[in-house]
Amino acid sequence: MELDDEPANLEEDVDLCYPYREGPGHPASTPEALVILWKMMCDSGMTSFLPDFTQPFDSPDNECLLDFSVETFFELVQCNEYAGINMQDFSKESIQNTIYLHVTQRLRRR
Repeated sequence: MELDDEPANLEEDVDLCYPYREGPGHPASTPEALVILWKMMCDSGMTSFLPDFTQPFDSPDNECLLDFSVETFFELVQCNEYAGINMQDFSKESIQNTIYLHVTQRLRRR
């Protein structure tokens, strides 16, 4: 798959929540947050923001996605995409544990 450095045209895109092929996207995401995530994915050489559900969550590929999720969360907080969060109140480990817990709970609901 070829990676684009630019987001899809949001005005022409059918599903505005997911303007990029293979992620990222969420109904509550701002276009600015999606651009930040997409550029970080391109810089990291990632082709998908989705976990590999055929592998355990602690597999190397999925662990890499977890690490990337933590890094992007920090970047989004620094860019003021999450108002009211003071990163001095949280350790990287606590953020990683929270993301891991969220993902594993979501997987159990499937």
